[in-house]
Amino acid sequence: MNYYIEEHDMEIILDALEHYKLDIEEYNENEHEHFWTTEEVDKLYDDLLNQIDMT
Repeated sequence: MNYYIEEHDMEIILDALEHYKLDIEEYNENEHEHFWTTEEVDKLYDDLLNQIDMT
């Protein structure tokens, strides 16, 4: 199911995911457990990019 997301809102979401991914990498370097892997965030990031309405 696709949802229409305004481009500005999508940029905010993607930026937040990018920061979250960096946080995960830093957190993992300190050998903590985490809820999401960077691969899972990458997939979510890609899925959101694919849903951008380019019309």
